[in-house]
Amino acid sequence: MNKEEIEFPKHWEIVLLGDFVHSEKGKKPKNLCERMSDECNIPYIDIKAFEKNIVDKYTDGENSRLCNEDDILIVWDGSRSGLVGKGKNGALGSTLARLNFFGINNDYAYYFMKSKYLEINSRAKGAATPHVDPELLWNYQFPLPPIEEQNRIVAKIEALFSELDNSIESLNKAKLKLALYRQSVLKSAFEGELTKAWREAHQDELEDAETLLERIKKERETAYEKSLDEWKEAVKVWEENGKDGKKPAKPRKPKELAPLREEDLKELPVLPDGWKWARIIDISHVETGATPLKKKREYYQNGTIPWVTSGALNNWTIREATDFITELALKETNVKLFPEHTLLVAMYGEGKTRGKCSELLIEATTNQAIAALIQKGYEEITRYYLKWFMQKNYSELRRLASGGAQPNLNLDIIKNTFVPLAFAQEQTQIVKEIESRFSEVEISEKSIDSELKKAEQLRQSILNDAFEGKLISRDPNDEPVSELLNRIQKEKEQYELKQKEKKNNGRRNKVTKKLSLVEVLQESKDHILNAKELWQRSKYQDNIEAFYAALKQSVEVDKTIVEMKNTDNNESYLRLANED
Repeated sequence: MNKEEIEFPKHWEIVLLGDFVHSEKGKKPKNLCERMSDECNIPYIDIKAFEKNIVDKYTDGENSRLCNEDDILIVWDGSRSGLVGKGKNGALGSTLARLNFFGINNDYAYYFMKSKYLEINSRAKGAATPHVDPELLWNYQFPLPPIEEQNRIVAKIEALFSELDNSIESLNKAKLKLALYRQSVLKSAFEGELTKAWREAHQDELEDAETLLERIKKERETAYEKSLDEWKEAVKVWEENGKDGKKPAKPRKPKELAPLREEDLKELPVLPDGWKWARIIDISHVETGATPLKKKREYYQNGTIPWVTSGALNNWTIREATDFITELALKETNVKLFPEHTLLVAMYGEGKTRGKCSELLIEATTNQAIAALIQKGYEEITRYYLKWFMQKNYSELRRLASGGAQPNLNLDIIKNTFVPLAFAQEQTQIVKEIESRFSEVEISEKSIDSELKKAEQLRQSILNDAFEGKLISRDPNDEPVSELLNRIQKEKEQYELKQKEKKNNGRRNKVTKKLSLVEVLQESKDHILNAKELWQRSKYQDNIEAFYAALKQSVEVDKTIVEMKNTDNNESYLRLANED
């Protein structure tokens, strides 16, 4: 429904918002301090302080605009433009503005502004730095009921919002329980409890972890011999083609992996019989990618080979890439093309990315911030088992990366991460059990998210009803809104008069802001004043003795001020010493 189609109650007045509010944009203070001190003791109300109640800057007030708890604050500049909140005591940040409504219930005005956030934000002006569109804001139809009705509307909104907040809190608690349940399932899975009954029922037909590791070792040796033969053939072709391009890289012979140390095993939990502790390097090939030289456009322009960075690892799977490199980059640099189903682990990245694991569902290259865990044929059975283990181990990986100035993971940490290796067949069963339970959790989470979305829609609906007169009924005993309009007009006139007086006193207030004698003379016309004028404009205006002491210091010791006499009227004047 358009504004023009809204049927407001007939006893309301509909006015322009801009006629009933005074606005003032914030300013960046001259002096900002990281900590509160005797001089910098005024909180700087920026978006962080406004939205999260976190104050981390203070000012002495110079070149500031102050705000207080009676103000309504609105984000004027930036992606959150139009967001409103209750006022705070402090210096108003440069990206915020404060709003003062005349003669109106402040909370009524606050909720009205909240009801307009989505529209204000979506219709912001400016491309680089969006900001509130004044034409939109000040021309809103502002519904004005009698003051008593405003009070009842606010009370009803807050009662309904309180019920809504309780429902949202319950939904969020349920969502948190599901997240804890996920962790409980993973913990139980990799301690052997989740499949304990299944394992006991199939004990006689299971291949233990020790046998699996031996099979992996033999298969690696066989795979190496095969890749060596393929390399020899590739070199032969390269030589026949006149050794054009880079010589094919010789495959590396698998290293003989050192056995697990007894001191490490003592620190690890006891596993079910037939399970065995292994390292990721024991069951996966671990490699990393690279970043082709950025200034070489031929490595990126019109590229067709997917190139994945750590930011993409926030997703459980990677089905497509947003960045690409060329065949030339693959040929001339250290990037590697990893096969489909490679598990990628972010070794460093922004926010909560570090430690995340995703599965490649395409062939792709990666940058050096990612570790690639590659399963080839014989290790196929461990892939999903390992993937779920990496999710379970996410917090532990982040803990291992928490030290130092740049908390990152590295290949050694990834390679030497201990994995509780179950029976080969049990790994498959563990994956089935996890995915079955998580499927049910996902259904519940989607249901909760749907209810949370409905709750926010209901909140907006409550506000819409409130300002269309549909939330409460009229009380005929309320004073007519015309009387409220008269009071608002008087309050507005008084406010504007005070603002005018404040502006007129601005210069005087600036002078009382503690100017030294030299600063007063510098600001004066011709840099010349008599002693009385110099005293009244200086920071010594309340202490005549201090004034004369400072004047004596400036004239006789510092010699920054010169005393001179006017022979016409025999009056003494003071001027700056460098004004000849």
